Amino acid sequence: SSTYKMGGARIRIDNIRAPKYQQHQSRQFVPSFDWTIMAKTFPYKCDLEIGCPTEEYSEKIKRVMEVDQELGDRVIRTYQLDGRIMKVSFQATEAKMLRVSVSTFYDYLNVALKCIQEFDS
Repeated sequence: SSTYKMGGARIRIDNIRAPKYQQHQSRQFVPSFDWTIMAKTFPYKCDLEIGCPTEEYSEKIKRVMEVDQELGDRVIRTYQLDGRIMKVSFQATEAKMLRVSVSTFYDYLNVALKCIQEFDS
């Protein structure tokens, strides 16, 4: 577990998992959520916890970040609020796609935090 500070938020990375081998499977989108298929199709996972000063602050960040959807069907990003903590979970078909998605998320999060700090009254 690692903790970082970005803007007014604390970010804790809880869990990064990768399988021991890379699976080469069809990358077709599965419309229904069968979790056994999800585990096989999206074996790479990263969970983030972002602590904010207030619940209102975490809600604002979540609303801003939810607007940008993942491109393609190789990464799934989900949000959950737990009081002041925003939990973000990433699941990906490839390690590279997970890295790109998390990196892009951090870039957008940084911009969102700076905007909220600058313009929030």
